[in-house]
Amino acid sequence: MVDANLVPAAAPVLLLIFLMVKKVPVPSARALPLAAVTAYLLQHLWFGADHTQVHAAVIAGLLLALTPVAIVWGAIFFFRTMEHAGALDTIRAWLNHLSRNRVAQVVIIGWSFQFLIEGASGFGTPAALAAPLLVGLGFPALRVATACLILNSVPVSFGAVGTPTWFGFGQLGLGAEEFGEIAWKTALVHGMAACVVPLLAFRLLLGWEEIRRNGVFVALSLLASVLPMMVTAAFDDEFPAVAGGLAGLMTTMWLARHHIGLKRDDEDTITGSPPSPRAVAAALFPFWGTVIVLLATRIPGLGLRDLLTSATPAWSLSLGPLGGFTISPSLVVGLEGILGTEESWSHALLYVPSIIPFGSYP
Repeated sequence: MVDANLVPAAAPVLLLIFLMVKKVPVPSARALPLAAVTAYLLQHLWFGADHTQVHAAVIAGLLLALTPVAIVWGAIFFFRTMEHAGALDTIRAWLNHLSRNRVAQVVIIGWSFQFLIEGASGFGTPAALAAPLLVGLGFPALRVATACLILNSVPVSFGAVGTPTWFGFGQLGLGAEEFGEIAWKTALVHGMAACVVPLLAFRLLLGWEEIRRNGVFVALSLLASVLPMMVTAAFDDEFPAVAGGLAGLMTTMWLARHHIGLKRDDEDTITGSPPSPRAVAAALFPFWGTVIVLLATRIPGLGLRDLLTSATPAWSLSLGPLGGFTISPSLVVGLEGILGTEESWSHALLYVPSIIPFGSYP
């Protein structure tokens, strides 16, 4: 027998899907608030929930949204700084000189480069960076945008240092073992999808014959990112995409440099001088520096993780009915007892990847 509350409970999600997939879709900026308002009204009118508890949950939810917003802000600041400093121009020139083979360019920039950026920052920044690079190399803009978004789907569950995993499931009170199982199964699903999804995306920019003739390079490049991601997911839920991106990008660039799996007759003559190794190293430093900071703050054995996430209050301030504001020596801010309920919120300023490391390279 179907529970009478099933349809009302699912109504906000069904409304969101309907609004965003209909023939003339409603923009997410409007569809999501409409779904949220629907959920709010149903809690009051259908489920008869306690008004105070609902309002406390709304406040906690709005505060929780600050975490992904802060990460997006940090990533945008990070890449805009690199753009104005000229680092991205150097990287573009360097990637262009790795190979003139169209397949190599698409795989290196659209797949491997995006994989790494998704692992480090996520939230759309991979496509925003890779698409201009590919358009600048002569690929059609609309197809590039579509292909980049499709390719970005493979590592996305571990994007922004695993934010969809640790933040998305963090509110369920799961243990380390359960998180590990989720990470492994997620990596397994993405690994299987990587056998098909990237090829369909490549097809938007390349012909099947081009892909077939360079199939060994394509296959090795896909494995170079997917296998490290799956191995890392077996014991960690934050770094699979970072590990896969690092290993994949270095491997793919090495393969392209030595023409492994690439048909030489597909290549044009490279003109101009590539950037010097010193300039490339300087331009890439923010990426490697970011990864180093992230690793240092997330490897339990180093002790920094516990230090940066310690929430023991050092100072508190009563905000009346709203709750009690707290801040710890590790700059973990929080709000306890929201509206007199058990709802609470906390945000680790030095651990969430927004101020550090993305704000560390001005």
